[in-house]
Amino acid sequence: MIEASERKFQIESKLGKELNNLNSLKEKINKSSQLTKGMVGILSSFEHRLARLEETILPVYNETGNLQRRQEHIERTLSALDHVIGFYGVSQEVEGIIRLGPGPTSAGGAGLDTFLKTMSRLQAAQEYFSKHNPESVELENVTTLFNAGGDSLSREFKEILHRNSKPVPAIVLLDLVGNDDETGGDEVVTTSPSAIAASLSHFPEGVAEELIQLADWLIVNGRDEFMNVYAKVRSTVLTRSLQALREQQRSSSGGSLQGVNAISGNSTSSPLNVSGATTSPMSTTPGSPVVKSKFQSRHETPSRRASRRLQHVIEKKANKMLLKASQTIEQSTGLTLGSRRSGMLLGKLLNANS
Repeated sequence: MIEASERKFQIESKLGKELNNLNSLKEKINKSSQLTKGMVGILSSFEHRLARLEETILPVYNETGNLQRRQEHIERTLSALDHVIGFYGVSQEVEGIIRLGPGPTSAGGAGLDTFLKTMSRLQAAQEYFSKHNPESVELENVTTLFNAGGDSLSREFKEILHRNSKPVPAIVLLDLVGNDDETGGDEVVTTSPSAIAASLSHFPEGVAEELIQLADWLIVNGRDEFMNVYAKVRSTVLTRSLQALREQQRSSSGGSLQGVNAISGNSTSSPLNVSGATTSPMSTTPGSPVVKSKFQSRHETPSRRASRRLQHVIEKKANKMLLKASQTIEQSTGLTLGSRRSGMLLGKLLNANS
C-alpha cells in the first residue's frame, strides 16, 4: 500500500509540473501572438505611410524630370540662338579685316591666316542666310564682303606672283644645260641635285606656301582666273629668261666667231711661191680637187653643235614642263588639252624665241 501511495504521489507531482509547463507555454504563445499582432500593425501602418509617401513624391519626381528636360532644351535653344546671332553680327565684326586685306601685318594687312579664317566665317554666314532668310539685308552685306574678300585674295595672289617672279640668269641656265648634257653620257656629274634645285628655286619657301594657300582657296570657291594670271606672269618670266639666254649665246658665239675668223684670215693669207709671186690657196690647176679651208669646219661646227644641243635640251625641258602643266590643268579644271595642243604651244614658244 505504501508503494502504491508513493507512486501515486510521484505521478501527481509530475502531472502538476506538466500542467505548470503547459500554462507557461500558453502564456508565451499569447505573448507571441500579441507581438505578432503588434508587428503586423506596425508593418501595415508602414506600408500605408510608404504608399502615401509615394503618392506625394512621384509627382515631384516627374515634375523634376520635366524641369530637367526643359532646362536641356533651353540650353540647346540658347546655344543655337548664340550661333545664329553670331551670323547677324559677323558683317560688322569682320568689315575692318576685309578692308585691311590679306597682306602681311608688317605692311598694314591683316595676315593671310587671319584673313582666310574671316572668309570662312563670311562663307558660313552666307550659307545660313541663303538657306533660312534669302531676302534679308544681312545676306546682301555678307555677300558683298565675301566678294570683296575674294577680290582681295585674287589681287594678293597676283601681287605676290609679280613681286617674286624673276627671270633665271643665263649663266644658271647654261650650267643646268651643261649638267643635263653630262647626265646623258656615262660620266658621273659632280653637281648635287640639291645645288641644281637651289639654283632654280623660283620662290622662297614662305612665298610658295602662301601661293598654295591662296590657290587652294580660289579654286575651291570657283575663282579660277588666277590660273590665267599665273600662266601669263610665268610665261613672261620664261620668255625673258629665254631672251637673256639667247642674248648670251649670241654674244658668246659672236666673240668666238670673230676670233676664229681672225685666225683663219691670218692662216689663209696668200703665201709666196718660189718665184716670189703670190698664189691664192683657192687657185688650183684645172682638174684638181677644190682645196677647202683648214679652219672652215672648225669655226662653224662647234657653234652649230652647241646651238643644236641647247635647242634639243630646251625642247626636251619645255616638253616636260608643258606636259606637267597640261596634266595639272586637266586635273584641276577637267579640261582636256591633248598632245596636239601642247605641241602647238611648244612650236609657238620656240618660234617666238628662235
